[in-house]
Amino acid sequence: MRSCPLCSSLPLLLLVALPVWRGWHLLIVLDLGTY
Repeated sequence: MRSCPLCSSLPLLLLVALPVWRGWHLLIVLDLGTY
């Protein structure tokens, strides 16, 4: 298994992106709930 920068940073990117995505989604839901 070769070590490429993309392959090693992809799991880290997913770990960072998932909470951000969920937080953004929750923000949108709360925003829609105020209407």
